[in-house]
Amino acid sequence: MNDVRSPFHFDRAAALSRLDDDADLLHDVVRQFVDDAPAALAAIESAIAQGDGAALRDAAHTFKGAAGYLAADEFCAMAQTLEGFGRADQMGQARHLWPAFESAARAMVGALRVELAGDAGSP
Repeated sequence: MNDVRSPFHFDRAAALSRLDDDADLLHDVVRQFVDDAPAALAAIESAIAQGDGAALRDAAHTFKGAAGYLAADEFCAMAQTLEGFGRADQMGQARHLWPAFESAARAMVGALRVELAGDAGSP
């Protein structure tokens, strides 16, 4: 779980299914994730650097929820792992997972930006 096996691929059908096939809601969730990701990543990085397990737990929990709605199961599992490290104050483990998590988050944001660009071109 410490490495990202492949670039993130957005599964629109799976995400729609998790949101009761509500395309407008999916668009809103994707937009919110893309907009919030930079601050959430900064919060996680800061929590790890400062050794603040509670802040890590909270920031990772936020990512976990959003990733669940977006059917990003591998990323969701990574966020859950980071959340657990924060809860248990295992900052060394969190530092070890951070580079892969950050890379996965950035790949996910990139793929979701492509999704939003495609939505913009829809009638």
